[in-house]
Amino acid sequence: MVSRAQEREVHRYYQPWLSAQGSSLNVASQVDSIGQLELSAQGYQPQAAPDKALLTFAQLAVSRLNVKRAMVSLIDTTSQMILAEATRNLSLTTSNDLWLGSTVLTRPSAVCEHCFTNDATARSNDGQAYTCRGLIVDDCRFDDRFKDRPYVVQEPGVRFYAGVAIVSRSGHAIGAYAISDDHPRNGLSVEELKFLEETAAAIMEHLEWARDRVDRFKGERVVRGMASFIEGCSSMDGRSDPKAADTPPAAFPQPKDNGAPTARPQVATRNSYRRQAISAHRRSLDPEAA
Repeated sequence: MVSRAQEREVHRYYQPWLSAQGSSLNVASQVDSIGQLELSAQGYQPQAAPDKALLTFAQLAVSRLNVKRAMVSLIDTTSQMILAEATRNLSLTTSNDLWLGSTVLTRPSAVCEHCFTNDATARSNDGQAYTCRGLIVDDCRFDDRFKDRPYVVQEPGVRFYAGVAIVSRSGHAIGAYAISDDHPRNGLSVEELKFLEETAAAIMEHLEWARDRVDRFKGERVVRGMASFIEGCSSMDGRSDPKAADTPPAAFPQPKDNGAPTARPQVATRNSYRRQAISAHRRSLDPEAA
């Protein structure tokens, strides 16, 4: 199960990644089931990843490990957000041969969530074992967890699966870097498993970059807004006009010299003007804050 801290960690990267791409994902509510490999028959049109870097990471796995497809995903308590999918026939600009593309699935319908709670192990020729957080299934037809799933039962279907967890700096598993093929395989070599793990770490660095890029943009926006606000306050104080300092405010008439006190009307002070300016500035940054 994903903890609340892990859930927050997923969206600390997912939401900035969406913002960095300038567009949202295909929401898979239009897909009743991922049980069929040919979802186009149901009217579903998979979209290629908007993030060319993640698409390249996925293509690298397809080429290096000679598999049918590879995916990069983030996973929270209910959903699996596929950020990129690559196949042998996919280019950076077309979506040929995609199964799901960049989309959002219900978490239990996929396999990748099991990368969080399992260990992937590979052995070298001399019998030395290497293990990391992940999952390797040589043939999904003989795994009780997946053997009855439609995309496994069908021909051609998902046979071999291997994935490793994408782990954030704080140690939370927030996603999976996974490969699959329509032919069974005899696991992975140590070098292949290390390749998946190291590439997953590179993907994590890319997601960090996307988050930092959005944070930097927000910071620059705040700085510009504060500079505009300070300039506005200076104008209200009359600092932009040296003569204004010697001119009494029009709202405060000078008392008549008849010996009787004159009541000063209730008017806005400079502090109230500042408060109004602050309120207007906040509304300009976040209209919903009003």
